[in-house]
Amino acid sequence: MQFGALLRLCAPDTTTVSVVHDPDLVASLAARVIGLRAGRLVLDKAATDVDDEDLDRVYRR
Repeated sequence: MQFGALLRLCAPDTTTVSVVHDPDLVASLAARVIGLRAGRLVLDKAATDVDDEDLDRVYRR
């Protein structure tokens, strides 16, 4: 099952935790993005506010 389809099956106002390794999918799958790098929090923003610099910090692209 596609991850987006799984999210649509979740009840409204339900928290879902996911690991996403594709930076291009992050904003389309989540309302909030929390990013870890080497076990440390490096990003915690609304998905609509995440920019390329934020993704570079998490994914080191």
